[in-house]
Amino acid sequence: MNDPHITNRVAQDYLSKFRKALRFMSKKNKNNILNEIESHLFDKAESLGELSDDNFHRATADFGPPKELAKHYKELYGYSKLFILGLIITGFIVALFSVPISVPGFNKDLIALNNVCLSLSTIFTLVIFIFIIYIGKEFGKWPGLYVGFACMFSRFVAVSILIGIIGAEAGEVSVTAGGGVGFLFGMVNIMMPIVGYLAGRTTFKFKKGFALEEKF
Repeated sequence: MNDPHITNRVAQDYLSKFRKALRFMSKKNKNNILNEIESHLFDKAESLGELSDDNFHRATADFGPPKELAKHYKELYGYSKLFILGLIITGFIVALFSVPISVPGFNKDLIALNNVCLSLSTIFTLVIFIFIIYIGKEFGKWPGLYVGFACMFSRFVAVSILIGIIGAEAGEVSVTAGGGVGFLFGMVNIMMPIVGYLAGRTTFKFKKGFALEEKF
C-alpha cells in the first residue's frame, strides 16, 4: 500500500472514476481492486521517473479508460449476489406480462381483444429481449444467462398458471399455446438464456492470454 500522504490530483481523479465504475460489485472485491490499482498506478508513475502529473497522465493512459478497466475486473470477479438477484427478479416479473393469452370466441369484439392481447405480449417480449441483451452487454455473460433463464422460467410458470387454473376452471381465458404458436412460444423461451449469454460473451471477449499482471 502506498504512503497515504502521497497524493496526486491526476491519480485521485482516475481512481475516483474507477471507483464509480466498480459499482454493483461486492464491497470486499471493490476495496481489494482499488488498493491493487492504486498500488500499480503509483508504481508505474514512479518507474517513469518521478510522481509528477505528466508521469501519472502517462500511467493512466497505459491503464486505459476507468470504465474499460473496471469492465475487465467485473468480468473476472463478478457482481454482488444481491445485485444479480435484483436483476433476476426484475426479469422474472417483466416476463410474466409477455405470455400470449386469448379469450375463446369468434365475435368481432373478442377478435379485437385478442389482437390487443397478442400485440401487448409481443411488445413485452421485445422489451424482455432488449433487457436481456442489455444485461449481457453491460454486466457480462453470466448475469445475461441467469436473467435469461429467469425470464424463460417466468413464462413457463405463467403458462402453467393460466392453463391449469384460469383456463381449466373458469373456461374464459386460455393461453395461446396450441399449434405453431405453441412451438414459437417454446423457441422464444429457449432463446432467452442463449441471447443473454452470447451478448455478454461478445462484449467481454478478452484477448487470448489476458492477465492483469501483463497490463501493468
